[in-house]
Amino acid sequence: MPVYKVWVRVPVGTSSQTRPIQVEITANNPIDAISIAQGQYGSENVTQSATKVRD
Repeated sequence: MPVYKVWVRVPVGTSSQTRPIQVEITANNPIDAISIAQGQYGSENVTQSATKVRD
């Protein structure tokens, strides 16, 4: 199954600040990868692009 990289924002410590990181998500297509990331990190913290890194 293909693996995609998606940029997400995660909290920094106990403050309300966030920082962007790239996560790898296994999914059938980029739309599914974004949907999975939104379920894990919240839709407001996920970019709307996913880049395929390997099959």
